Amino acid sequence: MRPMVIATHGTLANGLLAAAEMIVGTAPDARAVNFEIGMSVDDLTNAVNLAIEEIGGDDPVLVLVDLAGGSPSRVAATLALDGRTKVLAGVNLPMVIAALTEEDADLPAIVAAGRAGIDMYGNAPAASGGLR
Repeated sequence: MRPMVIATHGTLANGLLAAAEMIVGTAPDARAVNFEIGMSVDDLTNAVNLAIEEIGGDDPVLVLVDLAGGSPSRVAATLALDGRTKVLAGVNLPMVIAALTEEDADLPAIVAAGRAGIDMYGNAPAASGGLR
């Protein structure tokens, strides 16, 4: 398994990691970092740095974030300037599972797994229509 940090707004990171571990088993080289109300960006930066230090060693670390342009994303992008941290935005459960189980998967393959996990069921409206 590749070293991985999930960094999100609220407690989404905890939920994604817990759900993934329910499906694939314990992920000792994965950490969840939650950007919660009352935390500063400096607090978030310190938490992500600590998580990377705990699991990274000499290996590259993948950071999955929830929202491109959000605080977790901006913090991760800054940390990625080190050249060994890679960042993917728009995290969902299929992306986390792919990152945990497909050690040789490149970043586009992890993104593809996330996209493949999005679908519509039942009487879903057409793309041009609204929800009713």
